Amino acid sequence: MLNFERVILFSILFVSIFVVNTAFAICLSDKDWPENPCFDNLPYSKSSLQSSMDQYYSMKGQEWMEMKKAEMDYAIENRILEYWISKGDESKGFANSNVYMYYFVYDEAPSLGGYYNRLIIEEDRDPDMEFYPGDIEENIPPARAINPYQGPIIWSLLIAGIVAIGFIFVKKLMRK
Repeated sequence: MLNFERVILFSILFVSIFVVNTAFAICLSDKDWPENPCFDNLPYSKSSLQSSMDQYYSMKGQEWMEMKKAEMDYAIENRILEYWISKGDESKGFANSNVYMYYFVYDEAPSLGGYYNRLIIEEDRDPDMEFYPGDIEENIPPARAINPYQGPIIWSLLIAGIVAIGFIFVKKLMRK
């Protein structure tokens, strides 16, 4: 019986660690830009980021980038930029995120803080950089609001909980 408990415990830990590691992976495959460089050793010089993002601009073309810039400007104006960036990740890879990144490294988009700020070495950051104040929840279409229960961490905790309950149930049955 003791070995059975260890196997169950090890299984829960293994599944949880695998799912959490996947959730925090920085370099994910990008359907929108398969040759996307992996920006995982932060920070970078602004010129090296611009060089990388110029490849993206060349691949997509001026007309497409200007169309996406208009979408992004609308999202900024209507305080749904974070939603717009995540919306592009649903079906087309990281299209909206890549567009934002291009205009961000050229100082044509406000800073979202966090990862994007840490991308650029401090000496290259614009001290007068505009910061995005955050999305206004009411402006996000309700049918497409992000469901917090879809996160991999939440799923790993739910799976671990279900396995633990199953373990307790099986243990009680075996005692009878």
